[in-house]
Amino acid sequence: KHNLKKRGNLAVGNIIMKYFTVFLTLLSLLARSAKSGPIINPLIDGVNLGGWLILEQFLSPTFLDPNNITDEYTYTKTFQNTPAKLQQLRDHWASWIVEADIQKLKRIGFTHVRVPVPHWSLETAAEMQANNEFYLTGQLAELTRVLRLLKQYDIKALVELHTAVGSQNGWDNSGQIMSQPKFGDGQNPSKQATLTERFAQWIATAETDPLINGTVWGFGILNEPFSWGLTGGIGFIQNFYLQVYPRIRNHLPASKYAIVMDHAFQQDKFVGFMADSNTYQNVIMDIHIYHCFDEGLRAASYNTHAQVACGTFQQQVTNQTLPAIVGEWSVAYKTDSIFAGSEAYPTIEQQNWMFDFALLQMATYRSNFFWNFKTPSAPFWDYFLGWDNGWLPSFPLDPNLINNNTLCAKTQWGPYPSGYLASSSSARPPLTASQQQPQSWTTNNGPQTSTSTSTSTSTSSSTSTSTSVPTTSTSTSTSTSSSTSTSTSTSTSTSTSSSTSTSAVPSSSTSESDAPESCDGPETTLSRPATSSNIVETTSQSIQRVGSGVETLAPMFLITALISFFFM
Repeated sequence: KHNLKKRGNLAVGNIIMKYFTVFLTLLSLLARSAKSGPIINPLIDGVNLGGWLILEQFLSPTFLDPNNITDEYTYTKTFQNTPAKLQQLRDHWASWIVEADIQKLKRIGFTHVRVPVPHWSLETAAEMQANNEFYLTGQLAELTRVLRLLKQYDIKALVELHTAVGSQNGWDNSGQIMSQPKFGDGQNPSKQATLTERFAQWIATAETDPLINGTVWGFGILNEPFSWGLTGGIGFIQNFYLQVYPRIRNHLPASKYAIVMDHAFQQDKFVGFMADSNTYQNVIMDIHIYHCFDEGLRAASYNTHAQVACGTFQQQVTNQTLPAIVGEWSVAYKTDSIFAGSEAYPTIEQQNWMFDFALLQMATYRSNFFWNFKTPSAPFWDYFLGWDNGWLPSFPLDPNLINNNTLCAKTQWGPYPSGYLASSSSARPPLTASQQQPQSWTTNNGPQTSTSTSTSTSTSSSTSTSTSVPTTSTSTSTSTSSSTSTSTSTSTSTSTSSSTSTSAVPSSSTSESDAPESCDGPETTLSRPATSSNIVETTSQSIQRVGSGVETLAPMFLITALISFFFM
């Protein structure tokens, strides 16, 4: 009897332990789910159409650099009485994006594009004069033309009001570089709110065009407001979002259009913001993630870049209460964008890393828009160039490649053997012999040559014609361009170096052979903030990617297995 009683106590104890284990498991799964954040479904494979309707120095050197001009405000003010210069800007709008570009976006497999639009494109002459602005208008006619092309090739658009009256950050992407942005001052918020609603109304009207209808997926309120430099700070920015939300919804219903809010470099402040789904519907957070703007990361190893992408940066996305996209990112990792035009063409070693780096970021950030679709002299920012030469992938990506923990579980990235490494045959297009060696690359500092062990000759020409049929006016433009380049190299270069970083970024391994040069940010009072302020925590954290696809079913399988265990 004593033994039976003892066995009975053990059985009861085992049952209690089993149920306790189930309880802890369910709590763990719920906690993990809570940290994952809502997922946009289907995922977005997107790219930015930057450098088009808003000039940026490293995207538009042919306009700005020859004239020693740093932003569009100064360009249009300087040449307001020079018709030929203003016509060059109009010609740029008509030729920077043509049908051949949209066809290429479709071949690559992009599902969405993000289209930056300036606030001054919506202003009347009187409003512009009152704001002491000198900008050229006419962008909406070109936007109409491109939206029709996107419709033709079934690519959706996130159309974003990229700038603000008075400048929201003091950088060139706001239209005017200044030490103290003035968007938060005086009547500027009210003026911007009026323009925001005017733009929403314009989109609603454009969407009645059968050649556009269904193309606009979302409306972006504002790009990268610098909360620390604006009067009112982050509170002002959030109040602005709350004020314009109903005004946008007056024209763009939640059932059809997403409203996208920029994180203002303080994404943690938006956890729980506009979380009432009864009041705020189809609202999405936009977080921008760049490794190259962090001084520590510019000197970091491949392994550290991977750790930060899988840790700190992934958490910035998944910790959000609202669904989140990464509206801007790139494979630039060692040079600030202000110096991108003088950066040498990437070596084969760098190209291999950039391919893996791109896959890693796509897997961890989920829905995203690469910056940019093309650049004139910045290869690390040019998706077309990277795709042509094999260091950026096609879409859709193989789920087996990115929908698991394999990438973030990897602990060693590089050095890479000579030649290309096909991480996935479906992700990397087959390379021709000419693609094994990059062409001569013209930078802002003159021709650059990359070293390799192969020889290539390549000739390319392209001709494109586009006709703009805007809502209010008609214009026609023709653009023809051809280029021929030849490069030959027979030398082989192998080097190994180590460097020590003094920043907060952890470094537990020797850096690669492409030791980054030292560089600083833009020479303005307001420097772009590092997006990795808590990177130092990354190495001590367990790195895991929040699941999507099959991974989201794992908890259900686990629960089923535990329940089955009790009834065996």
